[in-house]
Amino acid sequence: NALARRPELDRFQLEKERRSVELQLAANQELPTLSVFTAVAQDVGFSSKTFTGTGPFATDRTTAEVGATFEVPLPRRDARGLVRTAQAQLAQLLGLERFARDEIASQVQDAVSELVQTYARVTQAREEQRRANEVLQIETVLFNERQTSLFELNLQEIAAAEAQVRVVSVLGLYFGAVANYLAVLGADAPAPGVGGCV
Repeated sequence: NALARRPELDRFQLEKERRSVELQLAANQELPTLSVFTAVAQDVGFSSKTFTGTGPFATDRTTAEVGATFEVPLPRRDARGLVRTAQAQLAQLLGLERFARDEIASQVQDAVSELVQTYARVTQAREEQRRANEVLQIETVLFNERQTSLFELNLQEIAAAEAQVRVVSVLGLYFGAVANYLAVLGADAPAPGVGGCV
């Protein structure tokens, strides 16, 4: 999904197309050139005939020319250099694209690992909060029955409050990991089952 959505790879695709066109242009400059031309001319006006007679000395007001030129570039070093430059640039671009793909895959793996770890921390913090609340309830019952002191009750209240603060703190880290995961995927909205599982 990340490889399909990330804009960096779209940029590489456009750049590869541009480099391919440059390579084709450079390769075309190595090829011989055949040019064909035609021309038609007609005299207008009231000029008198200069030549009289028939055959090649007859004067005609319309002329036509047909011709062709065939050029072979003898010093083709410039064209070969352009081809090699374009090939090297295309190879470099492909290497950069592979590197970008590998980097995106690594970022996705890191984001997934962070997401799994923070989710485990949320689960652990919630379990600690549940146990702290159970101990607080027991301590409250004992205090009401006058079997424990107010000091002991206050200690358990502080422990329960600290456990709740840890849950909130770890939830913040978890949702930060979800946001990082979505950013790495290039997604605009949460994927199904992500972010709403805590």
